[in-house]
Amino acid sequence: MDSTCPSDIGSVESHRQLQELPNELIEHILLNNCIQIRDVCSVAKACKNLHFVCQSNELWKQKLKQRWPKLLSRYKRNQTYNWHQEVEKCYSVGKIVRQLLQKLSPKFYKVEAISDDGFRDFDKLIDEFQSEEIVINQLMEVLHDNRSHENLTNKYYAAKVIRYILHSQLRKAWDNYLELPADQQSPEIGAVMIAQWCQPTVNITENDISDQLDKLAEETKCDCPDTIRNLYTKHELDGKFPMFSPQQEQVILETMNHVLYTKHEFAGNAGDYYDEKNSYIDQVLSRHVGIPITLSIIYNSVAARLGIHLDFVNFPGHFLLKWKEHPMAQMDQQYTFIDAFNNGRFLKRTELASTFHLPDEILQSPDIFISTQPLQLFFFPGISKNV
Repeated sequence: MDSTCPSDIGSVESHRQLQELPNELIEHILLNNCIQIRDVCSVAKACKNLHFVCQSNELWKQKLKQRWPKLLSRYKRNQTYNWHQEVEKCYSVGKIVRQLLQKLSPKFYKVEAISDDGFRDFDKLIDEFQSEEIVINQLMEVLHDNRSHENLTNKYYAAKVIRYILHSQLRKAWDNYLELPADQQSPEIGAVMIAQWCQPTVNITENDISDQLDKLAEETKCDCPDTIRNLYTKHELDGKFPMFSPQQEQVILETMNHVLYTKHEFAGNAGDYYDEKNSYIDQVLSRHVGIPITLSIIYNSVAARLGIHLDFVNFPGHFLLKWKEHPMAQMDQQYTFIDAFNNGRFLKRTELASTFHLPDEILQSPDIFISTQPLQLFFFPGISKNV
């Protein structure tokens, strides 16, 4: 039955054979990638039991992923959805999006720039179906159809609509971000919004970025010594991190450095420092090069997934992270500094001036060691100049 394909799944004989199987096995068969949405609909009409099996929420979630592979990552993972309804919505909204797109060229082909009023029909569609992410995904499919020299007019207008919708969405998201307490302003989320704003026609989602960072953290756990790896395994069930000693944290950070800088070859892009791609977290994760701020955000995000708290420091001339390696020492000796731009090297406070070619007197100013809040990251020259 695993070889069942769309050409025979809808036949009477296939339906009879399916009915003789346990419901769990029927669902397993329908989950197969060769079974398309229309085939599931056909099976659902055969009898009451098959109709019941075809109501499986997980089945429709997988069918949505199968038909629109990039859409699923746009949904919030902490919310519950009726995936059958979402599939139906995708078809309805997709049809309307294509119709609206066809109307833009005759209406605006003589206009150099389209005002916001020109996109109001898309706003109405989003409000009616609560379908912002579906609309964006449908437009992305038009734009990225692997036929670069075809359908250019629709692609031209699809890019304009995406930019309008995404920027409208991000303005609201940024306002919400600003209202959060400082300890809830995730640098990772802020970096994703910057990347989305500056690259509206590139498929970038919080979930995709989070998955990549999760993978780096899991790889680090696997490479840790058995004693530390066992601590992670032991605490996975209760969802809490072990209480690591400073010595254990050092081993974890050294292992993380090996994963990031040796295995994946992350590095500071000293040769093309002002390339704007260095400022976009998706590009840094893809190209493995960046500037101190974006590399520090990635480093901090992976460390947080490993249960290690780091702070950002806007040190003169170079952005750093700091780690409380010696919590029982005097205040000015508690922290070790981490240079994410240079292979995650560890630096003592007394080494900073000589390392970055600064006068020793600068170390006397306590202000240069104050932790930088996440929101401030996106207004430093490293990000703002590139963006």
